[in-house]
Amino acid sequence: MVKKIILCVVAAIIFFGAYVFVLVNKAGMISVGKPIDAYSDAKSALVIIDMQRDLTEKTGKMPINPAMSDAIINNLNMIMEKNRKLTVVYVSHEFEGVLGLLAGGALRHGKPGTEIDPRIKIVSANRFTKHISDSFSNPAFGEFLVKNHINHLYIAGLDARYCVNKTVRAALNRKYKVTVLYDAIGSATPQYVDQALTEFNKIDVELVKSEKAIAAK
Repeated sequence: MVKKIILCVVAAIIFFGAYVFVLVNKAGMISVGKPIDAYSDAKSALVIIDMQRDLTEKTGKMPINPAMSDAIINNLNMIMEKNRKLTVVYVSHEFEGVLGLLAGGALRHGKPGTEIDPRIKIVSANRFTKHISDSFSNPAFGEFLVKNHINHLYIAGLDARYCVNKTVRAALNRKYKVTVLYDAIGSATPQYVDQALTEFNKIDVELVKSEKAIAAK
């Protein structure tokens, strides 16, 4: 009897581990999608990823690097203040199910920590929620970009190694021009940001300071 119980427990642990492994792999997937058209009236958009209270505030449930987030927020607000014609899109993350438990209750639907950091200017109603790293995993995000003839993405936010990274690569898969604002992305350490920038430098990604986005159209 004891042996059967032990075997059942071991089987349950193995099953749960495999299930979590599948979920984590899925969370890191990069979508492909249809290449965008060549628009005659093409526009640019500032895509702000995961600048949410659980990640940006010291008291958040999963603070990444509050000091770095402070600088990012200042840069983003500067862009939005000086370039009011630029389309701005806000992407937020919400964990579901087991991943939500593993994240310690961070970024759960309807909770205060899921809200965009209140220090960030909200200049549009263009908000999209994702449940895995790639922003294009929410079809409505890609549909919005296509509907508005956007072909150039200025990408900023958190985390440089994960959600920013996956979104950048998914955008390239769809033939967007991608510009990463290197002083407006963050991670747990400056070294992690540098590693992400090194990766971006190897692919077709432009790396610029936030000031460059002021002239974007």
